Amino acid sequence: MVAEIIKSVKHIVDAQGKPSAAVVDILTWGHLLEWLEDKEDMDEAREALEELAASANDAGRAGWLHWDEVRAELNG
Repeated sequence: MVAEIIKSVKHIVDAQGKPSAAVVDILTWGHLLEWLEDKEDMDEAREALEELAASANDAGRAGWLHWDEVRAELNG
């Protein structure tokens, strides 16, 4: 996907012919944002699993909330 995005970039040049901006169409921009959000989610998930492993797989020690606490907070 990233290779496709890179290939679709259009360059704008200034009066001296030097690249001054990069432009992608709106559909490609949307795909790029989705990809970045997915990557961020994966990074956060990996970090959380590393913290869990470092706490001997004790979710409470890792700072994770019990589902009942989350449900109670959501139902407020």
